Amino acid sequence: MTKIIFLDIDGVLNCNSSDPYMPNGYVGIDEDKLQNLKYIVDQTGAEIYLTSTWKHGWSPRESGKFIQDDFGNEIDFRFSAVGLKITNKTYEGLGGRGDGIYHVLITLDPAPEGWVVLDDEYWPDFPIFDIDAHFVKTEWYGMGLTKEKADLAIQILNNEIETQYDKSLFTYHDHNGKE
Repeated sequence: MTKIIFLDIDGVLNCNSSDPYMPNGYVGIDEDKLQNLKYIVDQTGAEIYLTSTWKHGWSPRESGKFIQDDFGNEIDFRFSAVGLKITNKTYEGLGGRGDGIYHVLITLDPAPEGWVVLDDEYWPDFPIFDIDAHFVKTEWYGMGLTKEKADLAIQILNNEIETQYDKSLFTYHDHNGKE
């Protein structure tokens, strides 16, 4: 069974005290925070889906459209250097970040056995899609993804914490009411 990390980058894998080092002057990915993400993956076997705005510059190699910007290249370079890989990315329709997460959850078959959202922002549509119990809030003005936050994410992914969400929201029903 699959476990999924829905990953933001800014405020999770970097923070306000990070040094800008990308060619375009933007803040890149901090090694210590990336190691905390690797720790989560090593402990859970979770796949990573990008929810970050960085996803707009990243393409899965399997897509056949392998054209990336500096953000996409940074993700692939830094992740592969520590043995991590992005599986896919979310797509937002008219909603916010929660809408993209919800779309992944209802389209995967089988449904993931565990999932967590790592983000430094609480999006207004999270309550609509019952995401709160799977949300680990990191801090842009602080430390990003810490070991403590990584441990909490592991507990959520491994279902070691009672999550209070309505699983029926993530069951696909066809137009005839059948699952």
